[in-house]
Amino acid sequence: MGVVGIVGNVKQFGLDRDAVAQMYAPLTQSQGLGGLALVRTNGDPLAAARMLRETVRTLDADMPVENVRTLEEIRNRYLATPRVTATLLFVFAALALVVTMTGITGVIATSVSQRTQEFGVRMALGANRETVMAMVLRQGLMLVLAGLTLGIIGAFALTRVLSTYLFATKPTDPLTFAIVVFSFMVTGTLACFGPAWRATTVDPMIALRAE
Repeated sequence: MGVVGIVGNVKQFGLDRDAVAQMYAPLTQSQGLGGLALVRTNGDPLAAARMLRETVRTLDADMPVENVRTLEEIRNRYLATPRVTATLLFVFAALALVVTMTGITGVIATSVSQRTQEFGVRMALGANRETVMAMVLRQGLMLVLAGLTLGIIGAFALTRVLSTYLFATKPTDPLTFAIVVFSFMVTGTLACFGPAWRATTVDPMIALRAE
């Protein structure tokens, strides 16, 4: 038996599994197609299915033609569960982002209210609004960085568990981690911006008379 050609990789056992080495043999030298046939068409798949049934019926009226499906239908059925899982993970991630923003905003707002006198003294001694805002933003982003560090360590520790929920993506994909870090940094900055802006509006004289 000689080699007459080489074809590309085909995933026969699932989209989430790597392709394995396979060999194709002529129909006359194999055991047949096992009742399965693949047909390529450039037109309407439903019209092609009707034509196939009619063609087979003309050759053998007792030969049934059942379970005709397109590759798109097979793929969608296979990806139904992963899509539901991905949707749930997206919802939980969005909730985590909202909780993060709320928590950071609350913590920084409380810190700003407790440091009103400090900000007043700093501004009375010559600190400008940009300096005060940068100081408050830096405090909030330090909290974000601490949370991201713990989260990344946890993600690396749970790579085996995470791999079961990922499709065509490695659990330690650097691009994914970069996007997550960037998203949380932007979110954290926005969450800190409100309290930081309020800190810059402190009247030094009122702050100095407090307490």
